[in-house]
Amino acid sequence: MIDLYYFNVLPLIYNYSNNLENLFILPVLVFLTLFTGLKTMLIEPQNTQSHNYQSKLNGKYPFDNILFYPKTICHTCKLEKPARSKHCSICNKCILLNDHHCIWMNNCIGKGNYLYFYGFLFGNISVTTYAFLRLLYVLLRSKALISNKPVLTLFILSGTFSVICISFTYMQLSLIKDGMTTNEKDKWFTIQEFMRNGRLVRTGAPQEDSTWFILDPDLDTQCLGSSETKYYSTNPYDHTVYTLSDFTKVESPKDIPNIYDFGSFWANLKDVCS
Repeated sequence: MIDLYYFNVLPLIYNYSNNLENLFILPVLVFLTLFTGLKTMLIEPQNTQSHNYQSKLNGKYPFDNILFYPKTICHTCKLEKPARSKHCSICNKCILLNDHHCIWMNNCIGKGNYLYFYGFLFGNISVTTYAFLRLLYVLLRSKALISNKPVLTLFILSGTFSVICISFTYMQLSLIKDGMTTNEKDKWFTIQEFMRNGRLVRTGAPQEDSTWFILDPDLDTQCLGSSETKYYSTNPYDHTVYTLSDFTKVESPKDIPNIYDFGSFWANLKDVCS
């Protein structure tokens, strides 16, 4: 899109532009987008194979005993998984605060490159939205350019990618607001689905050291409380069959604490970007 603009479109709309945007606004927006994109690609997020990872990662986030459990060994890395980490089969590492592996960046988005990743997203939004609005203004002023293929192509591309980038960024920021990553969102959905089906129980006091279990999928929910009822830990690495005598059935999402939500969007954003 950059070369399309400078080599094919700018000569046609030069009279509708000004030196401020040609010499400052557009170069700055393009540079910041390329810079943050390059940093996102090159900066390796913190992982279990980093030097002194135990002192850097362990204890950074506590284990909640819902999604993440202590003393969990990654089947691939053969190393203990810190809380909020996920093994990436492409990077072949357990990435801390792993959101997803970005195919466009060819890198995992995790602790250490979130700041540049969000900068890259906002850079793309700024460039594409600005290009779309300016070309819309030009096309409204000059009807002759509507039939010009390079101008029309850039107009459609910039508008389309603007909507895509805004939508994706909105979804990412919504996760930040809720104190979770894309990886954790799927895990929370699974936990809450068990709750909606009446299969999630906990032992211990709420908001404290509770332990969470799931009713055997092969049993009916009416079996809750039976001495022969089988339960499994919410820890996918724990295949032990448990029998419980003292537990509480979880019936509301409010009863499932997310200790990784620090109470506000800005607090969560600061945490992932620091």
